[in-house]
Amino acid sequence: MNNTLSPKDYKIISELKNQILCKDSSLVEQIYCYGSRVYAKKEDTDFDILIVTQRKIDWQEERIIYKDIFRFGLERDIQFDVKFFSSEEVNQTYRLMPFLKDVLSYGIAV
Repeated sequence: MNNTLSPKDYKIISELKNQILCKDSSLVEQIYCYGSRVYAKKEDTDFDILIVTQRKIDWQEERIIYKDIFRFGLERDIQFDVKFFSSEEVNQTYRLMPFLKDVLSYGIAV
């Protein structure tokens, strides 16, 4: 399977990552893109992303980040489906979870 992002999608997700990092560069460790935009190159679908944070964040912090992502998507007519996991959850707590195994194996880290 050749999983890649289109140049357009790579630019979009890079801009989004930069915008998130500008707010708090110590919070986000990695962003993974997965789903139909990666696997099937469908640019007319939502953009599935997994945000791996340095530490566990609460729902209020998630909401702040999600609001920024929502506004970013509105400006570009893109809907984002966002999941949040801490680095510890990805590497230890939920490392055997099928969803995470798939994203880490087949998703694109940006």
